[in-house]
Amino acid sequence: MADWGLATIGSDVAYIRQQISAQYPNLKIVIGGLSMGSIASIAALSATPNDYAGAILIEGTIHDPDANVRAINANFCSTWEALLAGGVYYDGQSGPGIKALNQAAQSAPNGPNVFPGFPPGLTNHQAFVLALSAPSVSPLTPRPGYFNVAGNFLEDRFFFANESLLHANVATFFDYTPIRSLRDLNCGLAGETTFTNNLSSFNGPVIMFAAGHGFGSAMFSTAQLMTSANVTINFRQEYGHVDYVFSNNHLHELEHPILTWLIQKPFK
Repeated sequence: MADWGLATIGSDVAYIRQQISAQYPNLKIVIGGLSMGSIASIAALSATPNDYAGAILIEGTIHDPDANVRAINANFCSTWEALLAGGVYYDGQSGPGIKALNQAAQSAPNGPNVFPGFPPGLTNHQAFVLALSAPSVSPLTPRPGYFNVAGNFLEDRFFFANESLLHANVATFFDYTPIRSLRDLNCGLAGETTFTNNLSSFNGPVIMFAAGHGFGSAMFSTAQLMTSANVTINFRQEYGHVDYVFSNNHLHELEHPILTWLIQKPFK
């Protein structure tokens, strides 16, 4: 797992695209994804801009010109590079930890929280809401004001998310996170341009979904790098990183706009 970063994901993406093209040589291929899926799509567009007819980018980028964000992520970038140099190639604690909290919030929501790092007196469900709606700045919550899902742990609820969808998704998290992938994310947000330096060459249509408390303005800044593309941006200031996808109204806020965009846009 030492080199399991964006370049590895990019190789996988290119292979899948080649297999699609071999089976359907005249098919126009649109790339896209959420979070790391959006980041990987951006990297693929920069590496091989002529391979894709369009892109759907939902809340994920590795470009942010904000000086404060760059400074925060420079520290994370240095940390990951030091771990890689020391032979540490994966994090095997964060994934299982949030999955265990996710399970406790469902099986014993009113039980007293026993997970470390939370204020005393919380229930399991309150701790789960707090972890997703008010996290401290970290490598995976890399911007001030960033949270995954809008909510309030004192009210013990999420504001927009369908909680059953949220629980089901967290249950699928990987137990191991490659350090190289984290390094590429944070080093990109610190100013490294390895995976974004050729975005101006992509000239197809792009639809973006940006959340005010997710990657927010960084999505707009990424769009500005796509000087040859026709970019449509959907923005919700009150949303967290994954609220678009898990919203109770996601059919009308996410799927319908994507379908309309696919039908209306002229793809190369």
